[in-house]
Amino acid sequence: MNIGPYPGDLKAKETLATFQSNASLEEIKAAIMGSILAVEMVQPSRVLKILHGEDDKGHPQFTSIDQAKEHMGILMGLWNKLTDHQSVKDPFRFSEIPNLAANDKDGWLNFSHLRESEITFFLRGLYAGNTPSGAELLTPTEEDLRAYLPFTLEVGLKALRRKREKIEQGTTELPAATLGAIALAIDDTYLSQYDAFLKQSLAWRKQHLDELRETDTFVRHEPKVGRNDQCPCGSGKKFKRCCFQ
Repeated sequence: MNIGPYPGDLKAKETLATFQSNASLEEIKAAIMGSILAVEMVQPSRVLKILHGEDDKGHPQFTSIDQAKEHMGILMGLWNKLTDHQSVKDPFRFSEIPNLAANDKDGWLNFSHLRESEITFFLRGLYAGNTPSGAELLTPTEEDLRAYLPFTLEVGLKALRRKREKIEQGTTELPAATLGAIALAIDDTYLSQYDAFLKQSLAWRKQHLDELRETDTFVRHEPKVGRNDQCPCGSGKKFKRCCFQ
């Protein structure tokens, strides 16, 4: 299938609405980015299951093959675009925190739901590629956990969800704007850990591939990728400039 350039967020949202997709563009971006940063390469078919569920019930409703191709083209175009964020100079960011009044309860609650889903889909993308969770790290210290991106996102997600539920239930006196403060803390932590996690993820990926090559059961099903060949991850970059690093 010929993958054209990403048509932009506005066109992508219009197309997703036409297909009645139950995953928002923000959730799709987060899931794809988590998959790109994962230890193992996550196939696009797996990303579709992350977005729409393991069965066919949650998948977009297509009326033609052309519609299905257009949907996949947007996903792959977005994948290629987001691959550029695999850099400390231009890290991927979650959606911008809105400028809402402190007493805009509904606005902050809606934003909280969005940020929670973004973090959830980001983590699903990471874990689909066998990225260790905080619980799976080997004998981590408390300091190690605080500096480990998936763990801190899990903690932040729980804090944001807990505060949002208290506000919805009316069991807290704190203003709804505290949801924005928690989200800002999560975003700041995410950006501060991005560099270290990116290097760690690439190191794990190289180690994983080296271990596969050393086993007797490793069989190459595809031709060897040369340094100057296009990277098989779909980024459009040369292999030496992308996943080889």
